[in-house]
Amino acid sequence: MLRKPWAKDTYWKNLYKGACRDVFFHTTMNRVPEFNNTMETLSYKHGYSNNDISFYLQPIEQGRICYCQYGFHFDPDGDAEAEKVHRLYLEASETVTNMGGIFTTPYGPQAEMVYSRAAAFPRVMRVVKNAVDPNNIMNPGKLCI
Repeated sequence: MLRKPWAKDTYWKNLYKGACRDVFFHTTMNRVPEFNNTMETLSYKHGYSNNDISFYLQPIEQGRICYCQYGFHFDPDGDAEAEKVHRLYLEASETVTNMGGIFTTPYGPQAEMVYSRAAAFPRVMRVVKNAVDPNNIMNPGKLCI
């Protein structure tokens, strides 16, 4: 089971339409309805069905904060749909950043959105990385964009 955790060859998240772009972040529980409304508005703007959005919410610290994840499912073979979801993903990520959602593991376009707003963070991370990895053998060139 550890070698093949799901019965099918397809990752479970991709079973619905074939692919998924996730926007995941931390926020406070009281802001979740605001983020839900925003995702609904953005999906409508991009012509994406709200019925195709997956949503996962995990309270943390006895509900003080939460991990919030929206998944935009699409057919990877449909170029138009894939492009629509990509545009939606980018705008949703930018909007979440502007709303104060916290991306704790930003990558790709999200990394630039996050780190461009926190100029000191990449510098501090480079100092920490140099202390932990002075020979720069662990994932060279991959820290903070």
